[in-house]
Amino acid sequence: MSDPNRERIATAAEGRIKALARALDCKAARDACGDPAIIGKHGNVHADSAGWSIYVDGKTARRWGVIKRVLAFCRVTQDGDADGCLWLDRLPTPTEARTLRKVLRIPKRRTVSPETAERLRAFSATRRAGSGVSASGNDERKASGAKTATTPKDAVSGAAGGRHG
Repeated sequence: MSDPNRERIATAAEGRIKALARALDCKAARDACGDPAIIGKHGNVHADSAGWSIYVDGKTARRWGVIKRVLAFCRVTQDGDADGCLWLDRLPTPTEARTLRKVLRIPKRRTVSPETAERLRAFSATRRAGSGVSASGNDERKASGAKTATTPKDAVSGAAGGRHG
């Protein structure tokens, strides 16, 4: 049985993450546990009941100190040696959003015209068709009996039908 309260909380968290993603002009995603999040190279953002929890990996103590000063519009909730958690209780201003994207290394959402989007879809479809991988994910080369490397060692030594096989 599903818990209606848990589903309500999950839906609210997803809505909050999407609102922050719009403010940051980035993409909302799901973390390894399936929770809605905004993922960056140096940290991530999750929604909580009244704001957003931001984890930042500063890599070094000095950089973490700089990050805390730069993100002064957030409140520090966990202060580690080289990383920590911050809390944001409101949507960021455009300047704060740029700063947050830069610190967490969150890629900006790509915006394309409808014509460019259609051209990219068509290009992607032709690339998939010519790669030997069908839409179902089956590799046609394996079906044809072509030898493929089974281990990294086979790939290097050519034991799977390379020059020396």
